[in-house]
Amino acid sequence: MQRFWRALEDLPRGADSCFDWRATLGDQFDAAAFLLRRAGALARRVGCPSPGGADCPRRVIRHADGSVAAVCGNQPADCDRLTLSLDDLAILELDWPKLAEQLCSCLGMRCDFRAIDGIPRAWQVGWVDVAAGAAFRVVASLPTQEADLGPVTLQLIGRTPPFALLLPTRRHLSPKLCDTLFAGSCDVAVLDEIIEFSGPGHLICAAAPQTLFSRTWAATVPAEALDARSWVLPADARWEELRFEFEAAEMLRITFRKQTRPFEPVDLTMRNAKTRRPNAQWALLRSFAIKDGVIARTAKGFDQVESQKQQLSRRLRAAFGIAGDPILWENGEQAYRTRFVISGAKLRCGR
Repeated sequence: MQRFWRALEDLPRGADSCFDWRATLGDQFDAAAFLLRRAGALARRVGCPSPGGADCPRRVIRHADGSVAAVCGNQPADCDRLTLSLDDLAILELDWPKLAEQLCSCLGMRCDFRAIDGIPRAWQVGWVDVAAGAAFRVVASLPTQEADLGPVTLQLIGRTPPFALLLPTRRHLSPKLCDTLFAGSCDVAVLDEIIEFSGPGHLICAAAPQTLFSRTWAATVPAEALDARSWVLPADARWEELRFEFEAAEMLRITFRKQTRPFEPVDLTMRNAKTRRPNAQWALLRSFAIKDGVIARTAKGFDQVESQKQQLSRRLRAAFGIAGDPILWENGEQAYRTRFVISGAKLRCGR
């Protein structure tokens, strides 16, 4: 794909006539065509094999009979007259959403494509999920020269560190820019070195994000932050996949995807530091268990439930790293309901 990636850097707007794309990509055009889309315009000029002179490149002439030609305007002409079709003149541009989708698929990223305000020729491609509640941004840039890439790099580091940067080639990537990125715990990957075509309409990459972006991966969730988790769950973990079951007043078993682990109040930071007894959040969790995950407004002592619920949600998010509130208010029921399954059958039986 080297010719394709180089072409993206050589074209200021990532667009050119179909004729010129074919000339540039040669036998790679058919494989790369799925990443291009029609821009809805026709070219007025097409490239020359020997560019030079005031009237270069070749000018497109459309005749009354519908035929199309491209002629050299230099006197005498420096290149031959061409007979073209309207399809040859169609402006093809990079289909960024399609490329972002393909890159996310082959790199194992969560696609979230968008332009980055105020930074020219830079786009957010998606996110790499490291663990539950922790992800880093992946950005792509199409630099036209080293002087173009420098300010882009500095602006990105100033806004959203750490991140990973994708570049078509390393032509404009200097050792100084690499040092700047690495100092900000950011990685850079060169597409023409890691991405290949794999049949029609499909890209592949042999390396995993944790290997390609090891520096950014480590900086996103430092080891000490993961050590503070009660259970480091995978990035796609959801509250609905957890099952809480009380074995005793101070013993809880939590199951996630066929794995079960025991937890005491101290393991979930729900123990009073002075008395070394379970705190109010643990007591509320037990209450949810006894009531099978639902506490209605009509329940005795509901005022205390409201005051402790937010703190319990914060403790659970910190313990497992899963985004979103684990305990929701249901207007129809006028009750709080846990998103995870919770059982207190053994507590009700007095065990």
